[in-house]
Amino acid sequence: MRPVRSTPGLSLVRWQRDYCGAADNVPTVRRVRDRLSVTVLVAALLQPGLSCANDRQRADPQDIPVWELSPPVSLIGGDGNTPDYQLYRVAGAFRLSSGAIVIVNAGTRELRFYDSAGVHTRTAGGRGSGPGEFNVLAWAARIAADTILAWDSALRRASLFSPAGDHVGEFAASHALPAEMRSVRAVGVQPFPGAFGDGSMVMRPDLPIAILTEGPNGMHVDTLPLLRRGRGGSFVLLGEFPDYPRLVHDSRVMLASIAGPLRCAIGNDRVACVAGVSYEIEVRDMEGRVVQTLRSPREPQPLTPEWADVYRNGLVSRAGAAARAITETMVQTMKLPAHIPAFDTLMYGADRRLWARRYALDPDLPRCWEVFDSSRSFHGFVRTPAEFHVLDAGADYVLGIVRDSLDVAQVRLHRLVQPGQSADRGRNQRAAGRSHAAAGCVDSFVR
Repeated sequence: MRPVRSTPGLSLVRWQRDYCGAADNVPTVRRVRDRLSVTVLVAALLQPGLSCANDRQRADPQDIPVWELSPPVSLIGGDGNTPDYQLYRVAGAFRLSSGAIVIVNAGTRELRFYDSAGVHTRTAGGRGSGPGEFNVLAWAARIAADTILAWDSALRRASLFSPAGDHVGEFAASHALPAEMRSVRAVGVQPFPGAFGDGSMVMRPDLPIAILTEGPNGMHVDTLPLLRRGRGGSFVLLGEFPDYPRLVHDSRVMLASIAGPLRCAIGNDRVACVAGVSYEIEVRDMEGRVVQTLRSPREPQPLTPEWADVYRNGLVSRAGAAARAITETMVQTMKLPAHIPAFDTLMYGADRRLWARRYALDPDLPRCWEVFDSSRSFHGFVRTPAEFHVLDAGADYVLGIVRDSLDVAQVRLHRLVQPGQSADRGRNQRAAGRSHAAAGCVDSFVR
């Protein structure tokens, strides 16, 4: 492990030069809003009829046309349902090409299958150690040909299921360090959630507290390797990335970064990662070659002293009574970045577009996603309510989960309605919602 420097943020001027050909060009932006406060904002550089403007004029959010999403077309779960519809500790959900929905119900160690209307059709898995069973169902992913790969973190085993829910195979993935990681002082390897289309997984070192607390007092940022593990056990080095910064003080450790750990998403044949406060997402193929660098269209947002105090005070308030005094000492020596991070979550959709959720200082505000297509272009914005957690997406749908005040979960499917497909609800109604819908997505993009 060796220290690295964070990648600097990218300015709006550089992004405009890369995508529009000149610093004084700006993209035309279109906005999409549904009747449930899920908003899609499409900055369509490559959409028909839209391009970079050359007149130095910036789009007014009040003039952004309103698109719409349908109300939920499927609702699964909620209070008072039969057992097949009661959800407990949902660890993921995704659609298959048939339109079927698979829910990873980790609380019962099951894969639940539902048709496109949300009607339960089958349950696979269950508690146990036999074929197709799980001790700890950590996550599952859709891979090639709609095969489902489900990971048991206790058995260290990946189980494979057909689109119909039949158990069709399995393979083990040892915790032991492979030869490619022997130079890293770790106790083993753990997979990132998700898998490539062929079922191979991305592995990272497993670092226990005993290792993290080593070193002199101060901030430490280590470079850790990521490996692709094939189903047969072979390894390919994908690259080295900055790990979660840690603050060491008198043999105590605090994972001290407003940015959080390395964020990665695994697609059919590539992995995308962003580290620290970087506004650039690095995309590599299955052999570790950098094939894309995706850049946020935003200017880096400064971390104000007020928000820095909120972050530090939050760390202290969450510390136990016994650790509060040392935590207060540690946060006073913590060096925070000048800018807030760009993203806190990455996700590949079914259509191979990369979804990057903007970092939010206030988790109670609506969230904004930036979407990039497979040809390296910025595709658009998606804005979702704070309580709606996106789990999967495609060219015409968004699948996510909401929880009520009693923590009862419900999975919801929304469809994207193209312009002209919905009735005109009136000029005044559209105009009334524009400022609120654009806030948080366009405000830092359009000047």
